[in-house]
Amino acid sequence: MATPPIERPIPTTHEPAPKSILIIGAGVFGLSTTHALLSSPRYNHTTITLLDPYLPSLDPPPPPPPTSDPLLFPQSQNSQAVSIALSQNPHAASIDSSRIIRADYANPAYARLASAAQAEWRQGFGRADEKDAEELYRECGLVLTADRAGSEYLERSCVNARDLGGKVEALGAWEDVRRVFGAGVGRGVGEMGYVNWSSGWVDAGGAMKRVMALVVAMARERNIGRMGEGEGRVVFKRAKATNLLFDKCADEQRSVKGACLDTNEDIAADLTILAAGACSGALLDLSDRAEARGQVLTYVSLSPVEARSLNQMPVLLNLSSGLFIVPPARDPASGEWVLKVARHAYGYKNPTPVSPEGKPFTTSLPSSSSSTLFSHIIIPPEGEQACRTFLRHAIPWLGERPFCAKRLCWYTDTPTGDFLVTYHPYLKNCFLATGGSGHAFKFLPVIGEKVVMALEGVLEGELEALWGWREGDVRGGFEGCEDGSRGGGRGMVLREEMERGMVLREEMERGMGMGRGKGEGEGKSML
Repeated sequence: MATPPIERPIPTTHEPAPKSILIIGAGVFGLSTTHALLSSPRYNHTTITLLDPYLPSLDPPPPPPPTSDPLLFPQSQNSQAVSIALSQNPHAASIDSSRIIRADYANPAYARLASAAQAEWRQGFGRADEKDAEELYRECGLVLTADRAGSEYLERSCVNARDLGGKVEALGAWEDVRRVFGAGVGRGVGEMGYVNWSSGWVDAGGAMKRVMALVVAMARERNIGRMGEGEGRVVFKRAKATNLLFDKCADEQRSVKGACLDTNEDIAADLTILAAGACSGALLDLSDRAEARGQVLTYVSLSPVEARSLNQMPVLLNLSSGLFIVPPARDPASGEWVLKVARHAYGYKNPTPVSPEGKPFTTSLPSSSSSTLFSHIIIPPEGEQACRTFLRHAIPWLGERPFCAKRLCWYTDTPTGDFLVTYHPYLKNCFLATGGSGHAFKFLPVIGEKVVMALEGVLEGELEALWGWREGDVRGGFEGCEDGSRGGGRGMVLREEMERGMVLREEMERGMGMGRGKGEGEGKSML
């Protein structure tokens, strides 16, 4: 007999806030939700614990040593920034040199919300103060194309972008695409589409660091005078959740009581918010609702002169293939200029056996060991070749330049591309904030506020319907996100594609009569 959903009373802002909240994950959903909770007086007396393996310390930074040389010993503000930027998750979709910022959506609800977020990006969202002049957001335009006419997503997003006041220009033929993107562009980038000059891109890793700095500053200020284990403290726990803590209530319904950690500790909480991104399926059975999909990212190194020559180019995204190119950005690790060529596609599944709730099953989770298992082939050759071909068409003079870095980033895909922001219908005291589906980052300035509104039962009905738990969404294993924005092949499995790459590589090496040397199949893994 199926377990009936919980008859949950609609929470209101008049009810007492939970005494303790555990947020699992410090990605876009988790970090922005923490920021929104700390910004709301309602949660002043709630102990908020943020759990993530890549968190900085909340301890105040040490004062700089006395010196007259500011180059050797920066001021305390910079000292604090160094303590914040300890590390970032190398597999997360939110940590990268760039993410596209657009209000170009086929669904008007997402278009409106993205437009609101974009207004915040334009105002310098995340800046510490007026002295922090570095621009993270660049509004260079976005060229959306398709290989043939009849793309419903493209046509509807064009209408919505124009209705929101975007500077939209139709590109009815390849010659128009060529005129806007560049004289050297080939036909392989798309035959038609439109350009929205009101869209652009943002330094994603830099933005996440800034928001983390804001949250750290708010947490430190709040913790002053709340020493010990007093209520209302903010706790940063640098660890990984291995399991959720479950309990049975008097009505036989199960309840989540917190999480077990890889440090052999437990954290108890009145409310647990699961915001673990692509790893969410390792903690709860979300199969067929939210599963990890790997996406290929590649980078080409540029000289400063080359970077300047491409600095004014718009972002290019082909909806038929999912391939896209973002203008030059600085590699956050080396500081060198790179051009990003990547694919927003159905992605690679990585079937993994798990049993988070005591019942074994298989779901797709991120892989952190593919380069070790497959002789340092970092991404599937199929995906690398797709990026190479797209680069040859888009910017021919860079077409044969070796990739300086490449990696897989992991989306948390849902069948429809809609987020999963809702109470779990069968588990008490458990709230879900995941399912970013590769497009949640642009909402970083506003998504935390929406999560808190959903917690309190006051989220707009339109978004509540989109982000709720829908029983009919289970399809017995979805092959990919079907929101209309994806391209490429469906149903690809990471191990199978990597194995094909190994076979191809061995055949090439035998044909050349030489051992394995470092070529474009290898390279460093960015971030």
